[in-house]
Amino acid sequence: LSPDSPRLIAPRLLEVGSEKPVSCSLDGLFPAPEAGIYLELGDQRLNPYVTLEGDALMATATVTASAEQEGARQLVCTVTLGGESRETRENLTIYSFPAPLLNLSEPNAPEGKMVTVTCTAGARTLVTLEGIPAAVLGQPAQLQLNVTENDDRRGFFCEAILEVDGEILSKNESAELRVLYGPRLDDSDCPRSWTWPEGPEQTLRCEARGNPAPSVHCARPDGGARDKPRVSSVIWSFTSLYTVSCHHRTLGQGWGPAPSSSSLLLISSAQHGPPICPLTQLDPEGGRSGAFPRSVYQQSHAALPGEAK
Repeated sequence: LSPDSPRLIAPRLLEVGSEKPVSCSLDGLFPAPEAGIYLELGDQRLNPYVTLEGDALMATATVTASAEQEGARQLVCTVTLGGESRETRENLTIYSFPAPLLNLSEPNAPEGKMVTVTCTAGARTLVTLEGIPAAVLGQPAQLQLNVTENDDRRGFFCEAILEVDGEILSKNESAELRVLYGPRLDDSDCPRSWTWPEGPEQTLRCEARGNPAPSVHCARPDGGARDKPRVSSVIWSFTSLYTVSCHHRTLGQGWGPAPSSSSLLLISSAQHGPPICPLTQLDPEGGRSGAFPRSVYQQSHAALPGEAK
């Protein structure tokens, strides 16, 4: 029997529920076919696959970690021949490390709602939420925020750190917050006043933002019974719960041709109540020349449920 010890190759750490290969070999055996080789994990004997090549003997096996084996264990390889034996031992630590849990008290929150974000993990784990660690091991990390439009699609990152036998292990989890807010229509997205030259057709483009995504609708206050303004098409940018009305009005000459024109923008929603933009008439120079009567609003929004007339 060779005076050398068997060469045992095995992982130092093994997570519960995972499996890894181990191998043990020894050469210089004579007669090699009469040698025996064994692998044990703690008090459990493994069932290795043994190969013989010349005077070398090798055993390979797969180690599967279970919760009952959690803790420090010894992996032992023993080679026997002619009443003699050689043995090698390696330490193997079996550990449990579940991924952290990241919870949002309300993943789809209305604007102005207080939302609590919580990151939790195992008893011996240190969790960090958005870069801020928990006070002690095993305790959750938490933050609260009063959500606004700017928090829509905001991501949160939770990291859990566990030290096992001198090695630092980490796992992480992420989540996204959705904020529900009513339609928004800014002058940059849809100017209140348009000035077009007489003659060529023009395209009226308006975009709105909101969650759920609002729809954009352009119409005349009278429902379109008169001559149409010189608008060739409308770009439909959004479709969902809200209605964004863009009222096009030619000042001074009703709905007929004119050297210039202006627009009135209304935002209304059956879910969020009456328009959040004032019903204001604009002159060609962009100044306010008075308010549209409420009857105009009622006429153009008669089909919307839930609004007071």
